[in-house]
Amino acid sequence: EEGGGSAAARLGLRAHLALCRRCQRYVEQMKHVRLALSALREETVAPASLERALATFRREDR
Repeated sequence: EEGGGSAAARLGLRAHLALCRRCQRYVEQMKHVRLALSALREETVAPASLERALATFRREDR
């Protein structure tokens, strides 16, 4: 569980999650995403390939 926010904000969030099925599903989905991502191996990427990918992302972000 990640920290952050005031105790009152965390309590409010917990109260909301206790009642909101949509947000409960979202939190469960994010737990699965974190688990899946943690299982991935880090790959070494050639610097030129990384630069090309970053340039593509930057162009698409505009």
